Amino acid sequence: MTIDKEEEVIFNKLDNLIKVYNRNGDKITYSEYAQLLVDDDYKVVKQTEKNGYIISTVWLGIDHSFGRFFGSEEKSKPIIFETMIFKYSTCDLYQDRYATEEEAIKGHKWAVDNLDEIIKGEENEDN
Repeated sequence: MTIDKEEEVIFNKLDNLIKVYNRNGDKITYSEYAQLLVDDDYKVVKQTEKNGYIISTVWLGIDHSFGRFFGSEEKSKPIIFETMIFKYSTCDLYQDRYATEEEAIKGHKWAVDNLDEIIKGEENEDN
């Protein structure tokens, strides 16, 4: 991915606004983030198909903690991974987010192992 001067100016401004991290949790520039974002092999941590559902765990890169400890001395880890469950014909049925790739892999396994309970919970909420 080649970045022109105009994009570089925009990315430099974004570096001051949006916190982005690589899969190891290291802070990176927005330019580095943009280059990683187009790499599907980098973004996808794990995907599993089971009983007509897709369990997908991905690297988000952008910190989704949204100031979890805003106004507090305590610092939170950046939330940069997400697991979601989809059925082919519907939108997402489940979502959870994680700070580390290790947590994301464990969360993915949990979602795969508990798919039946998750589906039942969603069906009960719809009724």
